[in-house]
Amino acid sequence: MSKVYYIGLLITLFSCQREVEIEWPVPKPELIIHCIFSSENSFTVELSQPVSISDTTFQFVDDATVDIFENENLFESLVPQDFGKYLGTKAPQPGLTYSVKVEHPNFPTLSATSYIPIMIKPSRIELIDTAGIHEWGKPFSQFNISFSDPDDLANYYEVVAYSIDPQDNRISSIIWPYSVTDPILTSEEILESDPGSFVFSDNLINGKDYTVQVPIELITKWSFGIVRFQFISASEEYFRFKKSLIKHEFNQGGRELSFLIVNSGNPISIYSNVENGLGIFAGFSLYQTDY
Repeated sequence: MSKVYYIGLLITLFSCQREVEIEWPVPKPELIIHCIFSSENSFTVELSQPVSISDTTFQFVDDATVDIFENENLFESLVPQDFGKYLGTKAPQPGLTYSVKVEHPNFPTLSATSYIPIMIKPSRIELIDTAGIHEWGKPFSQFNISFSDPDDLANYYEVVAYSIDPQDNRISSIIWPYSVTDPILTSEEILESDPGSFVFSDNLINGKDYTVQVPIELITKWSFGIVRFQFISASEEYFRFKKSLIKHEFNQGGRELSFLIVNSGNPISIYSNVENGLGIFAGFSLYQTDY
């Protein structure tokens, strides 16, 4: 009798099931701004939008109005070009704050603000041909970069090193993140993401003279051609964007992928300072030398 009751209960339960359609909210399309700027060049702003929320492709936006402001005063209206590019003719200046304003009839007004830091020039750069041997048995070289960090505000930096092939001008990062021992580099927690550059803040060295030790692949003139070294004084927006981008690229499968790739692998949220949209608007100053 109990078995009959149990079977009857199951029939009753299953017969009470019904399909319910759930309407999931559809995200609104957003414009994407990309503009990394310095005093070396005039402004170039790139505008795009995703084709759909489930797609990894983008379409360029060529019919917007893009204005640049310097310390809240109109600096320049950019001229639209092909492929979503908007070009200016005036170079921004270090120590000043800049904003971008983007207007389009199909989107809310976008805006973002950043600044160009005063360039911090290294007082000394030493290149050590053979600085050590990694635990895998591979020798590596190293840049020792000495500089004075200002104590009046928070400062952010990026160190870049790459080779230029003399035959075809091909550029390859030679940063070697596997032998880093410098405490300001290890504190940023990006080394496991196989970075193509090192970004760091002055949290541990504010107002001090410091020499940062940057491992690179073993240098030999016959294998690398030209070695280019860059020491970047970054805005906070630049620093936060690049740090999140390094982690994102690693989770997407490697440092060569664009930050615009979505829905592939395990994406990491990328920092954006754009109001009513996505992307980045960030300034930096550059010191560069070749070896």
